[in-house]
Amino acid sequence: MRAPSFIRFIVVGMLILPVEGLCGDPAGLESLLFQEIPSVFTASKTDQEIERATAVVTVITDEDIQRWGARTLYEVLKRVPGFFPSSQATWTLTGSRGLTSDGNDHVLLLIDGHVQNSIIGQGYQQQDMLPILQKVKKIEIVRGPGSVLWGSSAVMGVINIITKDGDGGEESDHTSVAYGARDGMLNANFIRTLGSPGGELSGIVSLSYWESKGYNRPDKSGDGTAWDSAEADNVEGNVEFPWGRIGDWPPIDQHKDGWEIYSKIKVGTAHEFLARVAESRVVYPWDTWMNNPGSELTMRKTYLSYKHNKHVNEKVSINSTIYGDILLQNRFPSYAELFRSGEGDNRDHMQDQSNEERAFGAEFAATLNFTNSNRAIAGLKAVRVMVGPNRDSRFDIAENTPTSTDYPYIGVESGYDNTLAAYFEDTWDFNNRRTTAFLGSRLEYNDFREEKAVLLPRGGLIHSLTDNLTMKYVYNSGYLRPNAVYSKTSGIIVDENRGPNQDILLVDKSERIQNHEVQIYLKDRRNYAGINLFYMMIDNYISFDANNLPQGYKNLGEAVSTGFELEARRQLGERWNLYGNYSYVKAELDNSQHQGALTNDKNQTLNYPRHMYNLGCSWVNRGNNTLNLNLNGWRDMYIVKPLNSEGSGGEFGYLAGEMYFDVDYRFNRLFHSSLELSIFCMNMFDNTDEIGMIVNNGVWYPRGRNIGLSLGYYW
Repeated sequence: MRAPSFIRFIVVGMLILPVEGLCGDPAGLESLLFQEIPSVFTASKTDQEIERATAVVTVITDEDIQRWGARTLYEVLKRVPGFFPSSQATWTLTGSRGLTSDGNDHVLLLIDGHVQNSIIGQGYQQQDMLPILQKVKKIEIVRGPGSVLWGSSAVMGVINIITKDGDGGEESDHTSVAYGARDGMLNANFIRTLGSPGGELSGIVSLSYWESKGYNRPDKSGDGTAWDSAEADNVEGNVEFPWGRIGDWPPIDQHKDGWEIYSKIKVGTAHEFLARVAESRVVYPWDTWMNNPGSELTMRKTYLSYKHNKHVNEKVSINSTIYGDILLQNRFPSYAELFRSGEGDNRDHMQDQSNEERAFGAEFAATLNFTNSNRAIAGLKAVRVMVGPNRDSRFDIAENTPTSTDYPYIGVESGYDNTLAAYFEDTWDFNNRRTTAFLGSRLEYNDFREEKAVLLPRGGLIHSLTDNLTMKYVYNSGYLRPNAVYSKTSGIIVDENRGPNQDILLVDKSERIQNHEVQIYLKDRRNYAGINLFYMMIDNYISFDANNLPQGYKNLGEAVSTGFELEARRQLGERWNLYGNYSYVKAELDNSQHQGALTNDKNQTLNYPRHMYNLGCSWVNRGNNTLNLNLNGWRDMYIVKPLNSEGSGGEFGYLAGEMYFDVDYRFNRLFHSSLELSIFCMNMFDNTDEIGMIVNNGVWYPRGRNIGLSLGYYW
């Protein structure tokens, strides 16, 4: 069978981009990408050249973010091979390599190496929006598992957001504000650099604010008008609602006002302090009606971290980290609304929720240089999380009584979650350092969510075929411990008839992943290109099962994901830069009971496209103003058709694909190099075809044409 023409066009075009690099070392300016990214850290917890990193890594620079006009991490991940951002009822989801789970606990999010994921909530939840990216220096993205070095949740990817250093150079105090007309996203940021004349002190303090009205359907506006009750029978144009009237669905990507204060301070090369205080709020349609402000889900996160680097001698250095975290999640409906009489199907019950976790931990990692060709890293980590006090009550409003047999109380008992881990990785260079072999493992124990120890291995071989061409094989293992709410050992379900009952909780095993990858990588001063083939096996896959009773989070059996990813970039002279990527994936869940909710009749996973592509070019004029054109989209996706008003539906369907065209033009350093203006247009041709899916494991909802601008001022 012949490949679709668009696939042939993308593959051939990407192979042509870097051909010049195979013929030698062309003269001219170095590629901007590799001027700014001499090494990556996240793959091995040591600095490595990107082509010799012990994992498959994509790096996004601050220049990339500005050139693309990306405002959020969601918009950045649209351009990264191996990731498919979609939406859930409340927050955006991060799918990877054919699988999208309800929640973001399959991807580990770091800011300057500090974990943002929750052990009560699902991953990093709405923190994934991170609508303020001005403080970002680069984003290192490990595609595939990374649990040997980073622990639980580093299952399908690790995203490490590395902030600016504030150590001089071109960095300076900066103020910016941006607005998008279609989604109403308003964000503002102020960055103060802290560099000292002698260079001993460096750092930044960043203050951010954001809010977004989100995307309603075309020609609709206001709360609850993302969908129309008159169209309930049209399953193609609507999504399944948790319950209640169809008009109660909030706009996609809606965010109430949120804010963040972030600081990174370095004293010399030995000391680093990190601090973050953030609050974000989203409309939460589950167990509520929309117009009660207290029913919004509010997340507050704060932490302090201190890192110390000590060079013991030429062969040994020790990095020590101590930190403390507090995470609060609250929904407090007002007393009057909580106990009012029910009116209509959407006022059957209300949820009153408060979850809290307080963590403190320490990690010690030693870098050992045995010889010029043999080095290792060894680490110990201990984390103690105080879970609770927690409250999660549902009220039958008509009866003014808490809970009911139809809507049980689901929560987690207060307790202490202790995790101890030890890891080690040894690396050898051979053949005049053209060949590198590495082998590592992690032993980790937890006593609250799982009560067991696990051993995780990884290893690989990297070989430079020429000075520009490198080939690597990497085996990595991933591990996802269930969160405290739906874990069988720590969660609890209570209803008025049965009382406490943990038998209903269905997640009693952790998810395990084995991942094999082969990558061929070309890099020189003007080009890079890579092709990556992967085979991923998943045991005890954890996700929400809406197809079988009792509904809820379960171990859904075994899954397999196979595919390949292409990416390339080429510098043309001093002005033009071409880039692109393409990915193909096929994922299957070996359990026919989930057909119609998670898989089709061939057990292929739903709500994730088979083909994804991203092509673009950037042009810089003599005034350093930048024009960026980008074409991105996907093809071939099976979806779940939603339930209609009669309760029928839940069948799977097929979508051919969508394509979007984005434009960004940036005026750089106007008026004595102080002012910067960027004008962007996302989805220029206003592709707004409506697509309906079951919400739990991802909704693809086309965002309409969004025109906006960003204004920055350098002090």
